[in-house]
Amino acid sequence: MKAEKIVCLYKSLKKEDPSSAVVMEQAAEGKSIAMFSNHEVRPLVKEAGNFNDSTVITSYLQS
Repeated sequence: MKAEKIVCLYKSLKKEDPSSAVVMEQAAEGKSIAMFSNHEVRPLVKEAGNFNDSTVITSYLQS
């Protein structure tokens, strides 16, 4: 992921729901959305243990 300039800062199972995870990443604006939307990258994301169908992306922009 570093080649795409997406840095994983935190990854852990949710305490309330162990079947879900919380992942915090640092990337340029729109980079994570573009990665998860790319049909060529989807198999790699799934292979890494992530699920595109249930992924929720929330962005916080630095001002």
